[in-house]
Amino acid sequence: MSHAHVRTMGGLAVVVGLLLSVLLVAQQSPRELFERARLLEDSSQNLAEAISLYGQVVDQASAERALAATAQLRLGLLYERLGRTTDAQRAFEAVVSDYADQRDLAQQAQVRIAAIAPRRERSGVILREVNI
Repeated sequence: MSHAHVRTMGGLAVVVGLLLSVLLVAQQSPRELFERARLLEDSSQNLAEAISLYGQVVDQASAERALAATAQLRLGLLYERLGRTTDAQRAFEAVVSDYADQRDLAQQAQVRIAAIAPRRERSGVILREVNI
């Protein structure tokens, strides 16, 4: 084996190792994704990334219904925090409809839906009054 061939093989091994480490990081469990999202949310560092991570948890945690429902609820709370009431309402409604077996979380979502409805109605009335 030539010296150049050994260097090429060594470089290839480094590249393969790096790719494997990237894949392992990308293959985080739903619970790990949830914890990352929660840290981002708590620190207010990157709420868009937290929303993305919670969405991944919902998609990947079908076997862990409590975790998926909690992530769905957290999505709604983040949307609400960002003033995206339509998205928040959809997220909360998904908790109620898709995770009714998670009674406490579904009840929390219903409370948030009830809190959003009057604000949305008020904003609708204001918009209609301005247009008249």
